[in-house]
Amino acid sequence: AAADAAVAELTPPPTPASSVCGDDEDGGGSGGGESGGGGYSSSGGGATAQLWDQARAAASEVVVERIPALLEESVEYVERCMDLSETLADRIAALPPDVFENMLHSCFQEDEWMLITLGGVLGFLIGLAQAFALGA
Repeated sequence: AAADAAVAELTPPPTPASSVCGDDEDGGGSGGGESGGGGYSSSGGGATAQLWDQARAAASEVVVERIPALLEESVEYVERCMDLSETLADRIAALPPDVFENMLHSCFQEDEWMLITLGGVLGFLIGLAQAFALGA
């Protein structure tokens, strides 16, 4: 409501493009003795500058309030449209076994020594248990 009121009150004065860009024909920059060219800066202290500041602040508040909901909606939309879990499952299922094995091997390569050691230790322990159980 505050944003709507501030924007409704705000009507910027028409400004020629040359005075905004600073390339007037007389070479003087902003022309009529104003500093800043156009009078829209908040340092001018005029009523227009205050209205611009109020409108900017109100618009910022509205944007900040709506961002979380918009982000949540956009994440849901992207997930729904792309259907990532289904796409990944389909593509992984379509991989040839050797490619799938290489992909998994690259994931576990760093810890491969641990897996091999653990397999050896477990195999040894199971062999001992069988030897004692069978009375060898």
